[in-house]
Formats: sequence, C-alpha cells, structure tokens
Amino acid sequence: MGSWLSWKVGNGKQVILGTDSILGSDEIFIFSSALISILSENGFKTLEHIERPDWMNRAHSYCLTAEDLGLKGSIADEWKAHIDGLRIAGIRLTEDEDKLIWSWNKSNGQLNAKSAYDAISIISSDYVGN
Repeated sequence: MGSWLSWKVGNGKQVILGTDSILGSDEIFIFSSALISILSENGFKTLEHIERPDWMNRAHSYCLTAEDLGLKGSIADEWKAHIDGLRIAGIRLTEDEDKLIWSWNKSNGQLNAKSAYDAISIISSDYVGN
C-alpha cells in the first residue's frame, strides 16, 4: 500500500494487522516481523480478529491483550503499544465496511488535484535528488 493510502477502520475485516496504515495513526501500527509471524500462526490476520468477545464488559480495552495472546517480553511491549495507539487514536470497530482512503490530504481523506500534485511533486523530487 502506498504511503498516501490509509484505512478508515470500520469492521476491521480488510485491515491487515501490522502492515496496513490506519487513518490517524503512525508507525505504532507497523509490527516487527516476529510479532506478525506470531499473530499469523495463531490466526490473527486482520483487525477484526483481535476484538475481545466480551469487550462490552471492559471499559479499558475492546482488543485482546498481550496476556490474552500469551505474548511476553519485547513482543508483549510492542503489542501493548499497538493497543494503546488504537485507543488513543479513537479507533473502534463498527459495522461499517473499512474504506481505503487517500491520506495525503489529512483534513478529509478525499483525493483532489492539489493533494495529488503535491504527492507527485514530493515523490518526483525524491527521485531527482537521488
């Protein structure tokens, strides 16, 4: 996915854990290969898979915790940072579909001529400068 595309999270069915950019987020949502491997081996591939079945009864987290997943050490710390990042960004699963949006224009996620031109200009200048 290009750096100018992000997911606006809905039901989490299309947002791949640890690799996909989420609107309003930063690098906290990109995982180490070790964590991606552990999650994948346990069937946790998309954001929808980490929702707690009993989340309505938990005020602090709707996501599975490091303890729920049996994570330890630095991998557990990485997961905790991810869950904290989701909470701070206000990301909650809904019944809506996930939407892939243009994130270059942070104000509303809509692609327009100016934001596309700005992206192309920056990308072009990166190549010219190298």
